[in-house]
Amino acid sequence: RQRLAALEGGAPNKGKTPVKLSPQNAVNTTGTIGLASPGDVVEKLARDGFVAINDWGLDIEALAAEVNGHIEDALVRRSAALAREARKPPRHVTPNRPGKAKKKGHGRRLLPGKAFSKLGGTVNYVKELKHLQPLLKNGTVLDVLAAYLGDDARIDGHVALRLMNGLASPEQYFSGHWHHDRCGSRLKMFVFMHDVDEIGGRCTRVARASHRTLFWSYNSPSESRYTDKFIAENYEDVCMVGKKGGGFIFDTNSIHKGEVKGTRERTVVILEVNKGGKTAEMIKVKGKRPCPSPGQHMIKIPVKTGPLAKAARNFGKR
Repeated sequence: RQRLAALEGGAPNKGKTPVKLSPQNAVNTTGTIGLASPGDVVEKLARDGFVAINDWGLDIEALAAEVNGHIEDALVRRSAALAREARKPPRHVTPNRPGKAKKKGHGRRLLPGKAFSKLGGTVNYVKELKHLQPLLKNGTVLDVLAAYLGDDARIDGHVALRLMNGLASPEQYFSGHWHHDRCGSRLKMFVFMHDVDEIGGRCTRVARASHRTLFWSYNSPSESRYTDKFIAENYEDVCMVGKKGGGFIFDTNSIHKGEVKGTRERTVVILEVNKGGKTAEMIKVKGKRPCPSPGQHMIKIPVKTGPLAKAARNFGKR
């Protein structure tokens, strides 16, 4: 705890109560140009590790209809798969004896109820989203991302995610634990498909200014998880809330979590932005790696300062 405080340049913020992001901390992006004050966005990202966006300037009704349609289709396919699984006869097996090698496929099939409880918490869509394209080509947004991460940064991919009412425990959604993403500094942009409130809304929670921490280990997921008690004693817990069509940007080196308990489902589109050099090195690593994230639609759009035409010409070349 003292080490974390020292690395952040001050004493930990003890006794802080959770707060939600106020409109005064949000940045308006209404209109087709994009962000009203790019410098303000970068400044707040550097200070807090996050910044709220009131309006991404998208046709949110069209995007929400597209996203919700794909997710509903995925839920239909999931229900059909679970029904087929439920009709299969259970496999009766004898437990392995000491000294005997385990046979391939040896084990009991999950009962339908258990299968649903594990699969019923989240659903995502990982293919192209037509009505998200204007955000990917917004020159001002690209300039903000480059100003924070550098000219070699790129938007690696995106995913539509819904946290459902079947979600009740971090055991169903590993990101429901307080954690950092083990990637160092990178950005994620969230676009809300509906209003997101703190009470019952399953918001993302971020520990303010924790992105400035050099963590002891980036090696394994278990070493990047933190308890509620530790966060409450050391950080200000901020709930990322906002209106439909808005959202937020945050540095995933911040300690954060997705709230699992709630009374309403939450549907968002998440875009991931990495430094190009780091991505090039990470993809050489065998096995599981934290970045770029698996399970997203890969687009590899370069983030460069300057005219929008430059980004458009280079679309997908990296």
